[in-house]
Amino acid sequence: LRCQPDLAFTAETSQEIVGGICGIVKPWWEGNHLVLSELFVQPSSQQKGIGRALLATLLEHAELKYHVTTMESLTFANTSFPS
Repeated sequence: LRCQPDLAFTAETSQEIVGGICGIVKPWWEGNHLVLSELFVQPSSQQKGIGRALLATLLEHAELKYHVTTMESLTFANTSFPS
């Protein structure tokens, strides 16, 4: 897993980690790109805005510190995952 330590964040409730996000910055010809390398939220904590809050935090820090112009990510919309 590739990740920049200053672009890694967790979400906690009651001293338990329920989500996390991390990214890396990739220099590109038109500006820095933020590459989302990992985002997870525990199944029991999904649909509560935790993923949205983690993404907002990552974007805010990446924009302020690295002046990112673009974000890249992959999703698996058509993939079933075991619950």
